[in-house]
Amino acid sequence: MEMTYLQAILSWLDACLEREVRRWQLAGQDPADRFRGLYISDAEALALTRRGSGTHWGSGITLPPDESRQLEKMQTGALKEIQNIEDQAEKQGITLRLKALRETFGLSSFEWWAFIICLAPALDLRYERIYSYLQDDVTRVLPSIDLVLHILLPEGFSRLENLRYFDRGSPLRFFRLLVLVEESGKHSNGLRKVFCTAPGVVDWLLGSYSPLAALGEGAEFFPIPDDEDEIARSAEIFNRNGIPPAHVFKDVKPILSLYGEDFLQQELSVRQLAAALRKPMLKVKLNPEDSGEASLELLYSAVRDARMLDALLYIQGGGVFIDGNGCLTPASFAALRLMDDSVVISSKRPFRFGAEMLANDYPLMRVPFEKLSTIERSELWSLLLEGMAKDLTEEKLHILAGQFSLTSGQIIAAASAAMSSAVQKERVLQSADLFEAARFHSGHHLGKLAQKIEPRYVWEDMVLPEMRFSLVLPEPVKL
Repeated sequence: MEMTYLQAILSWLDACLEREVRRWQLAGQDPADRFRGLYISDAEALALTRRGSGTHWGSGITLPPDESRQLEKMQTGALKEIQNIEDQAEKQGITLRLKALRETFGLSSFEWWAFIICLAPALDLRYERIYSYLQDDVTRVLPSIDLVLHILLPEGFSRLENLRYFDRGSPLRFFRLLVLVEESGKHSNGLRKVFCTAPGVVDWLLGSYSPLAALGEGAEFFPIPDDEDEIARSAEIFNRNGIPPAHVFKDVKPILSLYGEDFLQQELSVRQLAAALRKPMLKVKLNPEDSGEASLELLYSAVRDARMLDALLYIQGGGVFIDGNGCLTPASFAALRLMDDSVVISSKRPFRFGAEMLANDYPLMRVPFEKLSTIERSELWSLLLEGMAKDLTEEKLHILAGQFSLTSGQIIAAASAAMSSAVQKERVLQSADLFEAARFHSGHHLGKLAQKIEPRYVWEDMVLPEMRFSLVLPEPVKL
C-alpha cells in the first residue's frame, strides 16, 4: 500500500509538470535546441524586459481546452486516489509513512507538496531532466525555490510570501527534512536556492532506514524486544534509584541526564528503559573531536530520525554540549526541545540550565552512575572469567579488582583481551594475562593526555654557562 500511495502522489506531480512543460513549449521554447539554457539570445533578452514580474516563460499561455481538461482530470483523479488510499489505510490500521511525516512534523499542505517536489528526483531520475528543462538550465537538476513556487502557486508577487517556508526556522529546514545544496560555493539569493531531501528521510520513507547511513558510525537502532518476558523484566529499571516511573516519561517528557564514568552501565540502563516503555531506542554517540557545529547538526538530524521512528533518543557523550559553567548550551537545548518527548543524555558530569536561558523551567532530571565498588568489580571479573583462569584465586581476583578501578566496559574489554592473548600463545588463561590487560586498559587515555601537554621550553631555550677547556698534558716522565 505504501508504494501505491507514493505512486498516486507522483501521478499528481506528473500532471502538474506536464502542464508546465506544455506551457513552455507553447511559449516558443525549443526542446531540440542543444544549447538551450546555456546562452541568452537577443530576442530572449528583449522578451525578458517585457515580461511582468513574478512570471515565467509560460505566463499568459493557455493550453488547448481538450488538453487542459485532460490534465485537470489527471490531477483530480490522483487526488481522489490519494484520499482513497489514506481512508483504506486508516480502516486497516496501516501507517502510511509519507502521511505520517506530514503529521509528525506539522507540515502545511504547501510544505508537504514542496517536500514531494524535492523528494521526486531521489525516487526517479527522470525528474532531474524535467526540472532542468523547466529551469532553463541543464546543470540545475534539483528544484529551486522559484520552481517550487511556480508549480504550486499562481503567478505574481504574492507567491513570495511563501518564501518563509524555506527559512532556517521553518519545519522543512530545522527538522532537516530538506538540505540546502550549495552551488559551487556561490551565494544564491532566495529564489535560486536549491534543495534535496535528506538521505535518511528518503531511506525511512522507502522502509530501508539505516542509522549508520543517516547519522554516521556512532548511531545504532534497537527495536522493541519481541519477547514479552524480556519486556516485563525490563520494568525492573524503575526500581533503580533515581529513574522516574513510566508515567513521568509519558506525561512530563523530561530530559533525563545520566552522568558518571561508566557509559556501558548507562547505555544498558537506557536500553532497558526503552524496552520497559515499549519504544525502540535510537542511540547517537557524539565524537568529542568534532566541532560544536558538527555535533549540533548531528543532534538535529538525530531528533528528526527519533521522531520519525517514534524512538527513545539516547545521546551518548553529551559533554560536548556542556559549557565551562556546567550549563547545557542554549543551541543544543533548542534542538532537544524539538523532540517533544523524553530524551536521555549521558555525560561524565551533570549539567544544569543556565539562569538566563529561555525556557529553563523545562523538566530536567539527573541520575548519577557511580563508579563500581571493589566488590562489584570483583563480581564482574568473576562472572566473566568463570572456569577460565584456574590459577586466579579469590584473593588474586580481589587484588585485581582493587588495583585497577575500571568501568564495566573496561573490565569486559580487558577480560576479552586477556583471553585473546592466551589463545594467541596457545595456552590456558593465566592471572598474569589479566593483570597485563587490566593495566593496558586502565591507561588507554594517558597517551592522548601526554600529546595534549604543550611544552613550555624547547632545546634552543637552554642556556649553558661558558666553560673554558684546556688541554692538560701529562708531566714528562723522568728516567
